[in-house]
Amino acid sequence: MAIYVDYQPNINRSFETAHILGDAFFRYSISDLPMQERRLSETRYELIGRLFEELFLRRLVQGASSPQEKAAVLWHGLRRVMINLIEIPFRFRLAEEVFEARKNGYLSVEYINKLTRKCWSDCYGDTVEGVDQYMWARKPHFYNVYNADSPHHDFQYTVGFLSANMMLKKLEEVEKTEIPRIGKSVLLDNATLPYEEIFTKNFEADIESEEFWTNAIEEALHPLRSIRPYVGELNRPQR
Repeated sequence: MAIYVDYQPNINRSFETAHILGDAFFRYSISDLPMQERRLSETRYELIGRLFEELFLRRLVQGASSPQEKAAVLWHGLRRVMINLIEIPFRFRLAEEVFEARKNGYLSVEYINKLTRKCWSDCYGDTVEGVDQYMWARKPHFYNVYNADSPHHDFQYTVGFLSANMMLKKLEEVEKTEIPRIGKSVLLDNATLPYEEIFTKNFEADIESEEFWTNAIEEALHPLRSIRPYVGELNRPQR
C-alpha cells in the first residue's frame, strides 16, 4: 500500500495527513477480510480518520514545550470544534432546505442566497459579522443537492468527529491491558457490523440515545475547557 499526500508543513495539513493515515491504517487492518463481509461507508472511514486526528491533537498538547505552543495547538482544536459542530451542521441544514425547495422547480440564485442567510443565522446567530451567502456556489458538497439518490454529504464528518471523541472517552475508562484487544475489535467491527453495534459490542453504549450524543459533544469540547488557562499566552510575545 502506498500513500500519496500533497503535504504542506503547517498544522492544518498535519491534521489532514493524520486523517489520511487513519484511513490507510483502517484499510490495512481489514485487508484480510473477504470483500463480501465488508460494510464500508464514508461514515466508517470518518470515524477512524477523526480518531487519528483526535489522538494527534492530544499528543501535540502533551508534547507542547511552552504555554504559547500549547495554546496554539488548543486554538486549532477550537477551530476543529467550530467546523464540526457549527459549520458542517450549517451546510447540512442548508442542503436540506435547498433539496426540499428544489422539489417545486429550479431555484434562483437569490432564493438560494435567502435560504443560506436563514440557515447561517440559525447556526451562527450574532457570533460572526457578515454572511457567506455564496458558499453553496463554491462548495462541491452542494453539487449533489440536485441528485435525488445522494442529497446529503456533510453529516458523516460530524458523526465521525463526535463518535471518535466518545470512543476515546470510553477507551480511557477501560483497563489499559484491554485497549489493544478492543482497538483491534473496533477496527474489524467498523468494517463488518452495523454502525451502532460497534459501540454496543465494545463499550456497551447506545448511540441511538440522546445521552450518548450529549456526552459526545461534551467530550468534543475538551479544547474549550483546556485552553482557558492559556488564553493570555496567545497574544503574549515570546522572549
